[in-house]
Amino acid sequence: MVEISFDYLRLHRQCWRLLRAVKDHCRDDLIRIYGPEYLEKESQLPFVVGYVLMTATPTKQIGDLLRARLPGVQVTSKVLEDAKYVIEEMVDSGAGALVIEQILPRALDLRIEFEIEQ
Repeated sequence: MVEISFDYLRLHRQCWRLLRAVKDHCRDDLIRIYGPEYLEKESQLPFVVGYVLMTATPTKQIGDLLRARLPGVQVTSKVLEDAKYVIEEMVDSGAGALVIEQILPRALDLRIEFEIEQ
């Protein structure tokens, strides 16, 4: 039997860090689109993903959890592009190596090697 011990706390901290970075970078646009109270408390931070995706679709509201887009706001992919930039910066800073270099080798004794193309 294979026992898997996965560092969920470390992964959770990295995900929370990423969500905060996206929220901070896209803050002005998200406030313009959804209003200043689109996030009322820290525990709603994962909703940032839904808000970012909704900015690039004609959908005005998804369920009761997320606020509706304010009237007159145009649908664009700007916020989605800004979020992409944040994710790329985080990966380039080495955060993406966390899973490949630490979590997978320790939890599953799995090593992944990449060839870098020039």
